[in-house]
Amino acid sequence: MSEVRFCNCSQNMAIQQIMTDKKNSRQNVPEDEDTSERHSHVTGTNTASDSGGEGETEMDRPDGEITLAIEQIEISNTNEQVQIPTSPRPISELERSNDLSTDKISLERISHSISKSRTPKSTLELPDSKLVPYRVSVRRRTETTTEQSSSSPQKQAQQTNRGQTVSEQEITVTRLRERVDHESQPQSSQLTPVAGNQQLLDELEDSDPVFRWGGGMPYSNDRPVCIVHRETESVPSFEFLQRSLRDAYSELRGGEPSVKHAEFVANELRIPEVSGSIVTLDVSGDEWSPSQTNDRPAIEYAGVDIVPDLVNQVKDLYSGGLGYFLINVPQRWENSIRFGDFSQNLVEHLTAATLPGDEVPTGILEKLQSAPVSIATPYVTEMDAFDDRISHYYAFDGRPESWESIAQADSAFQRLLRSGRWTQVILTERQAAGEESDQHYNWKGLLIEGLALALWQKTDPEIPFNTFVRETLLEKDALKSEHELNDQESPVADIYLDTTLDHTDEALRKFLLGEEGESIEVGLPAAFEFETGFSEGAFQYRKMIESIEKYRGQMDSVSSIYLIIPPRILYRGKKQAQLVLDLVTTEATQFDESTVELCIPVLESGRCIGLRRAEPLIDALYD
Repeated sequence: MSEVRFCNCSQNMAIQQIMTDKKNSRQNVPEDEDTSERHSHVTGTNTASDSGGEGETEMDRPDGEITLAIEQIEISNTNEQVQIPTSPRPISELERSNDLSTDKISLERISHSISKSRTPKSTLELPDSKLVPYRVSVRRRTETTTEQSSSSPQKQAQQTNRGQTVSEQEITVTRLRERVDHESQPQSSQLTPVAGNQQLLDELEDSDPVFRWGGGMPYSNDRPVCIVHRETESVPSFEFLQRSLRDAYSELRGGEPSVKHAEFVANELRIPEVSGSIVTLDVSGDEWSPSQTNDRPAIEYAGVDIVPDLVNQVKDLYSGGLGYFLINVPQRWENSIRFGDFSQNLVEHLTAATLPGDEVPTGILEKLQSAPVSIATPYVTEMDAFDDRISHYYAFDGRPESWESIAQADSAFQRLLRSGRWTQVILTERQAAGEESDQHYNWKGLLIEGLALALWQKTDPEIPFNTFVRETLLEKDALKSEHELNDQESPVADIYLDTTLDHTDEALRKFLLGEEGESIEVGLPAAFEFETGFSEGAFQYRKMIESIEKYRGQMDSVSSIYLIIPPRILYRGKKQAQLVLDLVTTEATQFDESTVELCIPVLESGRCIGLRRAEPLIDALYD
């Protein structure tokens, strides 16, 4: 037993009394038969271990020290029921599981749960757009007449019928399956009427070698016109259209039009003066968006619709000088489910909204005949074929490697035309009357240089070309420009080739490039006439006939006449190309024993390498 000593002897009696009271209180606790607990109750300070070690005896303790023994007390639990008064608050009854050794969780799958993740499958099908019939039944609901009116026999008859049940009717609805986000090229460029059974626009539709035109081609019009261009992403047709119209303007009026651009400034579309100009509005950028309101097309920029401004502009095109207002509509707007054929709808809206006062034709055919609006659709959309058409337009023999765009092709042609080499300048004289254009002079220089090269290659190719020109052609006067045939009143040939030199006929055959299996008749002396076509379109190219007519009665000095035109003149539609050919062919009948040919120049490697007959090219362009 451990001992606890206290040095304060005066507290001896008090501590013994406390220990006695606590012992008596513990004796009143009943013992439990099954379980018991042992507790150690310590009072005072423990100074020694009770683990069985030896301690001091009472007789050995010094005076003034008190020894307290640590008592072992047994506390017992009892199973006796104790009455607890009923709680005023309700207590939830909890059912305890008998077996809590393991956790048991019951899971049950509900009927609408998703057992496996699946990706929704679209019901739309591509690329075949099929017409799927749907059948809809319509039944009219029976109404009960609540009051009678005797105002008129017609109303009474209507009221009598209102109480009857109408038999079931069947309506067949045809839906076109098509994906909204699918972009497709228009399959047909024909304009179709909106209302009624109007005829198709075959009478108004024409084509040139690049574009199909609805509403008429602009090449013979001397008034301003609005042209809606349907863009195709595969070829730069809008870029070429601008240069083609520039040349068409020069053919009708002479000179060149100014090039301007419509701009959207301060929430307003500003369109420059169209007369005397080519004004472009390109809405193919992402900042432009189409919409449709009450069957009326809209083109929005920053939430502002510009179609009302276009209507006002087209209204002003009924008068004024020649000019072109071009609107480029992107391909992605075409043939969508939401907007339909947007370009066609835009043209129809512009024509209907801009007809003068009392003119209200109902068909789109009559509308386009009356309105200064056309629609241009490129139909040569394969790049190689498109490049071939552009090359022929500029008289190139194939696509030059130096250009990759229409702008580069145009620049390459202009540089070649104004190359101004020494041989061109030394051999080419200007017209005495001073009425010659720079285009005519430069073309004449290219042609006479090409003939000089053919003569050099067949006559004396061992010496330098410039030496041959100076010592042979100039000294012997074998190849001349602005040559008077006989006297002062005789006609003047743009270029004249006589028989002074040997092998001249061989050189001429080399210069006349026939198609495969084709031979061009050669006659010497030969006269070459070049016509630019500028300022002559308004006169239906009457100047071409005049260039041939002047040689009547001069066939003792001329055996063959070659009328040369730039190929662009043949790009103004098949009717005009055929007209030019017929003019020359008809005039040729006046020269029984002479050769008269309509030809086009061929440019290659920076020079004119020869001439080709125009008729095969016309057939190829409009086949």
